[in-house]
Amino acid sequence: MCGRFFLVAPAVQVLDAFGLSPSDPGIAGYQPRYNITPVQTILTITSLGPGRRIISPAIWGMVPIWAARSGEPVKPLINVRSETVLEKPMFRRAVNSGRCLVPASGFFEWLTSGEKSKVPHVIQRPGRKQLMALAAVADPGDDPSQRAAAILTRASAGPVKGIHERMPMVIESDDFDAWLDPNRRATDIQDILSRASDRTASMELECFEVGRAVGSATANSPDLIEPATNQDAPREVKVRKPAKPAAPEQPGLFG
Repeated sequence: MCGRFFLVAPAVQVLDAFGLSPSDPGIAGYQPRYNITPVQTILTITSLGPGRRIISPAIWGMVPIWAARSGEPVKPLINVRSETVLEKPMFRRAVNSGRCLVPASGFFEWLTSGEKSKVPHVIQRPGRKQLMALAAVADPGDDPSQRAAAILTRASAGPVKGIHERMPMVIESDDFDAWLDPNRRATDIQDILSRASDRTASMELECFEVGRAVGSATANSPDLIEPATNQDAPREVKVRKPAKPAAPEQPGLFG
């Protein structure tokens, strides 16, 4: 699951990472955000053609069309399982023509400690030097101004596996154009997802405990993404790169 994330990179780094124009209106007024929560407006990256990308705002959390039209209260879906997204009718329009990327510096997850206590952790690329491009789908619904997005997830791997059972799917830069291309067939999309799943599972990450203040949806300050300062923290999880096969006749079974 991905229920909170943060985007604190300088604007120029966001532009460079996604091949965006400095004149993109979506970057105007950009400010670091240390605690992005569901139903807030987030940045997504969409395509105008090969290598031509723009920033498009979206509400984080999709509401099924039937619920939106009936007015029935339904909790927005902030995450979608990558394993089944191509099979679900409610995501058909979003996955066919609304695939996008969500820039993130990292995300939060809570480790259950004891019966009731949950300890927040930051999960990010080492040193927070590289952005994550989270795979997502978006659907404008009946009103394009209410464009809504959900982040794709996969089973957790690496250090995240010890914290939570799911983690967001990351798309690497050489697959940006393919993922954002609305003309891709379902088989192409499945291939991209399979490749992204493998890469996400082997991605080098670092995790550490942070203060509990991040649990407040209104909190938004730099200290939220710094190691906790209590006596028992930080409990950092060291990350190892995937081990190589012991012998040529034993190919890796990672996947």
